[in-house]
Amino acid sequence: MSDRSAIKRVFGTALATLLSCALLLPAAQATEVPYYIEYTGHGFDVERPTGNPFDLAPPNLVDADAKGSFGAKSAVIMSNFVLQFQDAPVPPCEHAAQAYYLIGYANAVTSFKDGSQLYARGEWSDNGWMCIDVNTGEFFGESYGKIVGGTGRFEGASGTYTSPFSGKQLIFPFVGTEHFPFGTEYPLFAITGSFYGTVEFD
Repeated sequence: MSDRSAIKRVFGTALATLLSCALLLPAAQATEVPYYIEYTGHGFDVERPTGNPFDLAPPNLVDADAKGSFGAKSAVIMSNFVLQFQDAPVPPCEHAAQAYYLIGYANAVTSFKDGSQLYARGEWSDNGWMCIDVNTGEFFGESYGKIVGGTGRFEGASGTYTSPFSGKQLIFPFVGTEHFPFGTEYPLFAITGSFYGTVEFD
């Protein structure tokens, strides 16, 4: 037998052995990892408000610094809130001066120090909500949804999130003593919040 034939025979035997062992191993299982991320930032409407409370509120964009699990660095959130007309306070709103909103959608991208990104989406059926005090501009709420993939470490990831948040609208009459006389004022708001839940890696 030539040396080349012997090498082929040895290699073939080793490969067959590895394949046989692989068939005996359990199939790879997804790994669920709990996470907690905090964010602090600001937000604004991306369209001019109509001034009519019966119109659909314009979507708003949040730009925030983040810290927490996986080396979180920043978060960007685009969402829409739909006013619910009620005759009495709706739990968890605390009194009649707090208007009650449901979250129509909430799309979020969280970026991490290594360049990876995590995508999340909350939808109407997830029942996210917000209460805002019409006298002070202070608000609080909670968003719910799913992890829908990402890049880097989070490519193909899935999972769930809960996101409590609170803040304050910075617009007259919530701040200042004089109404802007030359058109519609664009709201700016301060916000803090968190994301927590589980990320599932394939």
